Amino acid sequence: MHILLVDDEKTIRKGLGFALRRKGHRVSEVESALAALELDNLSKFDLIILDLNLPFVSGREFIHILKDRGILLPVLIMTSQSVTEGEASDLSPGQVISKDLSLPEILQSIDFLLKSQISNH
Repeated sequence: MHILLVDDEKTIRKGLGFALRRKGHRVSEVESALAALELDNLSKFDLIILDLNLPFVSGREFIHILKDRGILLPVLIMTSQSVTEGEASDLSPGQVISKDLSLPEILQSIDFLLKSQISNH
């Protein structure tokens, strides 16, 4: 799977990117939604892992931009903010997980989402 990781926290980006690569995924890392929007062909990704609290263009705004462009990719939102269930379903067809989870718990959530995407295709 090809995963786009969008997070302004370098330690999270590098640590999660490393762990995902060890599991056999291709990972592209960017530090902002603006950088993600500058990438060629965003629809080539199988999953976007997105921080909600990003500088300049927030994760919420990024999701709305994707929808406006007709890019309908699964998005896994990672945040330290509280997000209501209503907000989550409005934001993403994927799911919301807390950055406070352990790395194994985060990886388990990513695996679950990827498996559900495969079974839906």
